[in-house]
Amino acid sequence: MIKRLFKSATCARPGVALALLSVCLGAGGCGTSVDRQVLDVSSEANVTTSPFRVPGKWDLKYSWDCGAAIAQGHRDADGFQLDLINADDDSNAAENPKIRRSGRTGGATLHLKRPGQYYFVIQSPCHSRIQVEDTSA
Repeated sequence: MIKRLFKSATCARPGVALALLSVCLGAGGCGTSVDRQVLDVSSEANVTTSPFRVPGKWDLKYSWDCGAAIAQGHRDADGFQLDLINADDDSNAAENPKIRRSGRTGGATLHLKRPGQYYFVIQSPCHSRIQVEDTSA
């Protein structure tokens, strides 16, 4: 959408295009689905994410794949663990997604409701991806 607006505005007046672009960027992208992306983390090892804030309802999408780890000789690579932690006091989150999964690959989406500031602790020798999307709007 930004590209389309920017292209039509540049034909009319370059100053208008610049103003439109700055308004879109300041507003978070003029309504694209990327606006709702709060966090997107990929990892090949244990990781603690940076804190993130969600204003209301949100989705947690997670996946893991142990294929590369197994190919590199980690024959016991099997599974994925994730803990959602309150960033304010380092306690387990009230909705308490403690995910413990086994298997060489997998994933799911959880629909959460509580706003707040959180971070994840991920434990897996496998490739994993965590995405948080704001669904409160």
